[in-house]
Amino acid sequence: MKIKEYWKYIKEAWKDSRKKAIIKLSLYFVFFIVVIAMIRGNNTNNAINNDIENNNYNNYNFNLNYNGNEILNGTYDNDTVKYIYQNQVYYLNKGMTYQLINNELVNINNNHIHIDRLLINNLEDYIDESMETYRTEFSDGKIKKGYEIKIEDFAYLYDNKEIIDNNKVNIGVTYLENQIVEIEYDLTQYFKNYYHNENDYIIKIVFSNFNLAEQLNLNFSK
Repeated sequence: MKIKEYWKYIKEAWKDSRKKAIIKLSLYFVFFIVVIAMIRGNNTNNAINNDIENNNYNNYNFNLNYNGNEILNGTYDNDTVKYIYQNQVYYLNKGMTYQLINNELVNINNNHIHIDRLLINNLEDYIDESMETYRTEFSDGKIKKGYEIKIEDFAYLYDNKEIIDNNKVNIGVTYLENQIVEIEYDLTQYFKNYYHNENDYIIKIVFSNFNLAEQLNLNFSK
């Protein structure tokens, strides 16, 4: 049925008291379904945000995989990130990137895929703008939850880009014993649209050694 024909039918039906009542009930039903979905989404988002706050993810190791291949590993410690990429040591601190050269920290204009913005401590920013799409429980006790976030929201949080794009970035968060142990980002559509990358772009980050990782007490004042 075309839109004009649909509205014509609604106008005619509105004149009939019985049909009018059915239309109202249908609208109420749709309204309540939307409200329930929003409440469930908000409850889920609040739960994951509370988990991040309560678990104090202040110190851990991570391994980052790109399309199934490990490309770097690193440490997060109280807002400082250390990672090793192509046998070079880098640090991220307060939005700045440093490279360790001859035992000296050198400020460089480089940040490989904004690693710090993909770790646990920034996850709640993405989840706040997302809707939960699935939940899977595994025999080993792990639970994986899936989320969708609009590319325009992801781009603003990840790249500080202001764009209009209602396509989605998919995020998978895996828990073990109520602790986040893995995050997977499907950035294929995002990198295809805005970085002209035609290949799959799947980033998976595995976390370990919570509160047992190296402490990064460094001076970044230079």
